Amino acid sequence: MPINLRSMTGFSRARSETPIGQFTVELRSVNNRFHDASISMPRELAALEMKLRALLKSRISRGKIDCRIRCTFADKAQPVVQVNLPLVHSYVEKLQQLRHALGADEVPLELLANMPGVMEVVPAEVDDEALWQALEKAVNDALDAFDLDRAREGAALGEQLVDLGRQMRERLALVDERKGEIVSNQRERLRQRIAELEDETKSKLDPGRLEMEVAMFADRADISEEIVRLGAHLDRYDALLAGSGEESAGRALDFLLQEMGREVNTIMSKSRDTSLTGTGLEMKSILEKIREQIQNIQ
Repeated sequence: MPINLRSMTGFSRARSETPIGQFTVELRSVNNRFHDASISMPRELAALEMKLRALLKSRISRGKIDCRIRCTFADKAQPVVQVNLPLVHSYVEKLQQLRHALGADEVPLELLANMPGVMEVVPAEVDDEALWQALEKAVNDALDAFDLDRAREGAALGEQLVDLGRQMRERLALVDERKGEIVSNQRERLRQRIAELEDETKSKLDPGRLEMEVAMFADRADISEEIVRLGAHLDRYDALLAGSGEESAGRALDFLLQEMGREVNTIMSKSRDTSLTGTGLEMKSILEKIREQIQNIQ
């Protein structure tokens, strides 16, 4: 069966050369029930954060994502240093007055340069849309590589999930085969109990009572519907592993697993038969293994 799953764990790096400059994007992710993106990027790109978050959300539905962006601007896009000369003259005037009053030396240039507001780094005038187009390419390249990395791990997880699904079907087939034994086993237990009572009381009990009790038990212990529903859930399980267009297979599998668990519990409680107890416990163990694995699936 072809598998089309993506792991929530992945890593990628992409670099893009543009007229504006060089952009490097790194993506890492680990398991998380929801989409949680942490972004680190130069302040010159701060105006693009909302667009970047929307792009990440459109491509990664679940996981804790760490997105780091570095950029080296081309000369025409490099920030420039501006000096506030009127403010410098004002500082010099006041400092000269202070120097004369204290009899101090000349005012050091380093002191002036470090005074508040004297020097300011000003970003180059770059259109936000042009800046986004340059960044978007690097981010999409990183996301493409990220998807490939998660798909490789998802395929490995999928193989394990397919095998666990096969084990569930084998146990379900055993339950289906043995469901007829449940009523016959109960009839035999009741017959033995009636024989014991007749021996104790030295009297014969109504033979019709046995069949009435068996019929009532058979109605309560009928697990045919649960077997059919669990089989349908396993069909859905296989479809999700193969990829049926679900945006988040992991979330859908998690919900489906709850439904499968309910059917197994109902089968065990309704049958109340020791011949199925072991098989039921095995099915619960398999479902727990599936649960552990799907926590890694987007």
